Amino acid sequence: KCVAVKRILSQFSYSEDFIAMFKDDAKIAINLSHSNVVSIYDFGTEKGQFFIVMEFVEGRNLRQILNRMKRVDKYFSVAQVVHIIKQVAACLDHAHRCIDPTTGQPLNIIHRDMSPQNVMLGFEGDAKIVDFGIAKAAHQIEATRAGTLKGKFGYMSPEQVEGQTVDSRTDIFALGIMTWEMLANQRLFLANSEIKNIRKIRECDVPSLRKINPNIPAELDQIVKKALEKDKVERYQTAGDLHRDMQGFLSRFDPDFSGQDLSHFVKSLFSEEIIQIRKKQIVYAQVTVQQPQAQESTQILQTKSTVARDEMSLDHLSFEELSQLSKAEQTNSFEVPLKKAAGDVDFSTAEFDDGKTRAQRIHVAKRSA
Repeated sequence: KCVAVKRILSQFSYSEDFIAMFKDDAKIAINLSHSNVVSIYDFGTEKGQFFIVMEFVEGRNLRQILNRMKRVDKYFSVAQVVHIIKQVAACLDHAHRCIDPTTGQPLNIIHRDMSPQNVMLGFEGDAKIVDFGIAKAAHQIEATRAGTLKGKFGYMSPEQVEGQTVDSRTDIFALGIMTWEMLANQRLFLANSEIKNIRKIRECDVPSLRKINPNIPAELDQIVKKALEKDKVERYQTAGDLHRDMQGFLSRFDPDFSGQDLSHFVKSLFSEEIIQIRKKQIVYAQVTVQQPQAQESTQILQTKSTVARDEMSLDHLSFEELSQLSKAEQTNSFEVPLKKAAGDVDFSTAEFDDGKTRAQRIHVAKRSA
């Protein structure tokens, strides 16, 4: 399985604030199990550095995609924007309602940093939220230093910039900002200083989308307006409500829309990068990792492909050839116990129990002490 490893840089490894935030990221995200959240597989420390092993999303974050679109003068369609946002809303709803399995009590998880940088969009059109590192469960919110602002300026809620107690409706407001910006193709709360940004958010003067683009349906304009209400009592009360309205709108506006439509669009933006990712994955798949063994007399023999490991040697291959090679590599790596204990022996002519692969170049992974 190809995974991503997230870690604190060495210069921050001794910062208690960074370490605490990093641990929160892992502990909270492990409780989340949803198709639109980046899964956490493991976390711990290695040589003094904290790390998280997480799902590898083959794609780019939403900010990177928007920047690429701006350079090539392309824009998301209304249906594509709604499809992305309803996925994120569904994930937020799951997080907001998440229960602590050890106590049965609500975790009251709030992301508090919803922004395009924290939404990964896979090349297959699936949107996933990443980085719940500054999210706080109910018992952690009280420990946050008074007056501390966390999150990216420009995607904060009015109550957040005022230093008030935040709840799930703060995430809904941030998601409303993202929706507005993708439909209007411009930033909503953007100024040349943080102070001016905060002032804009406090005033919460949100222009009508239909005044910017008359082609925006009035129904969608009202949905976004409700998500961006200054008074959180007037705002959507749950991300599930926002998801439901987005889903209903999309089914009426474009009933034939499919996630494949978004996938084809995103792949067209990053066609060259996709090929490079495939090449790197083939190279990374050949890395041999020493594994601890269950029995002292068992050794693991792992075949090695004769394909050159140098990344440059794959440059001449097409996408289709890479796909075939990748499949071949997957079937060419397996584990099998030897018939007798193994030491420092040349196994270049070793015979496997299944009798199918002789005289192959193999590697002996010695049992860990």
